[in-house]
Amino acid sequence: MKSQKELDFYTINKFQPKVPEEFLENYWRIYGLRDRLVELHKTLFELKSQMKIKLNFEGELPQDKDLIDFALDNDDEKAQWFVFVSLFDRLLNDFCHYTYFGLIAINPAHITPAYTLLRKPYTQTLPILEWAIDDADDFLKKFIKKVGDIDSHLKKRNKNKRDKIRKKVSKRLHFPFNDLLKDFADLSHFDSSAHLVTTRTAKTENLNMNFIFLNEDKELAEQHTSSLIYMNALYLAYAYVIFLTIFKSIEVEQFTQPKKLKELIDSVDYSYTLFHSYALMLTVMINDAKENKSSLDLFNLYAKILDIKCSNCKKCAKISHPIDLQVFADYETLYCDNCKHLIIQNESVALSS
Repeated sequence: MKSQKELDFYTINKFQPKVPEEFLENYWRIYGLRDRLVELHKTLFELKSQMKIKLNFEGELPQDKDLIDFALDNDDEKAQWFVFVSLFDRLLNDFCHYTYFGLIAINPAHITPAYTLLRKPYTQTLPILEWAIDDADDFLKKFIKKVGDIDSHLKKRNKNKRDKIRKKVSKRLHFPFNDLLKDFADLSHFDSSAHLVTTRTAKTENLNMNFIFLNEDKELAEQHTSSLIYMNALYLAYAYVIFLTIFKSIEVEQFTQPKKLKELIDSVDYSYTLFHSYALMLTVMINDAKENKSSLDLFNLYAKILDIKCSNCKKCAKISHPIDLQVFADYETLYCDNCKHLIIQNESVALSS
C-alpha cells in the first residue's frame, strides 16, 4: 500500500477514513483508483488550457452571435472539438469531486449519504460518456447543436436500452467485467433519503444543500459498507477506461500546436495505467470474496487478458497468484516469474483484446 506520506500527496484534504479496520486496505485501493482519474484530469486541464483553434470564415461576425456559436452553426469541426473537450473537462472535474466526497462519506454510520453522493457520477455522468462513445454523431448533434438538453434525451432511454448501450461500450473498450456491473441506481438497500435539498423553512448558508436521511440499518451497516466499496472498485475502473479512451481519442490536429498537445496526450501511458487500475479493482474484489471460489475464477479471468513483457528476458511475465496481483496493485512492482527481474512502472505492459 502507499505510505501515509504518499497518500497525503494524492489527497486533496487530509482525512482519516471511518471504516472498520478490515475494510481499510480495500478502501485505500478504491481511493487509488480515483487518484488515477484525478491525475488524468490534471493532464486534461493542462491540455485544455493550451487549446486554441483557428476559424476560417468570410464576412463579418453577427453582433448578436458568440464566435463559437457562430462556428457551430456553420458546422465547423474545429469548434465542435473545442466544445466537446470543454464538456469532457467539466464532466471529469464533476466526476472527481462527487466521487471524492462520496468516498470520504463511506462508513457504517453514513452509508446512505455516501450512496447519494456517488449516485450522480455513476448514474448520470457515465451514461453521457457511454452515449458519446456509442454514437458520437448523435451525441454531437443533440448536445452541440442544442437539440433539447442531455438529461431529457437520457431520460427517454429505458433501463433495457441503457443496459444494451453499456454492454456495447464495455465490449468495444474490452472491459471484461461488465456482467458484474449492477445498475447503481438499483441498489435500493442503500437509499433511505427522505429529502435531498431542504426547503426555505430550514435555512442554510448560501449554496449549501442539506441531506435528511432515515435511520440506517445498523445490523447490515458493515455489510453495506463492504458492498459499497466493492461497487466503487468496479465503477471507478470502468469510469477510468471510458475517460482514458475519450482522452486518447482527442483529435489534436483540429487545434493549433498539435505536436505540443499530442505530447501531453502521449504522456499518459494507456496500457500501464489501465493495467494498474484493473489490478486495484480485482484486488478489492478478491479480498472482498476472501476464499470464495468466485474470487479465484475472477483472478484467472483477469490473468488471461494481461500480457506483461519483461525487458530483461523478453518473455511474458505472468501474475500467477493473487498475492502477486496484490503486491502490484499496492506497490506497482512485480517480479518476472521467468528470470526474477523486477518489473516496475516504466516496463511495457500490454492489454490483450
